[in-house]
Amino acid sequence: MGSIRLNKGTVVTLIKQALEYVRECIAFAMMACSSLAQ
Repeated sequence: MGSIRLNKGTVVTLIKQALEYVRECIAFAMMACSSLAQ
């Protein structure tokens, strides 16, 4: 297996997916906390 060379587009796509995942996790955590607080 050769080394994987990331081009700029691939890096941007990975970062966008990671940010989307983090945002969903934060939204879920906030939802869970608010439901627990009630």
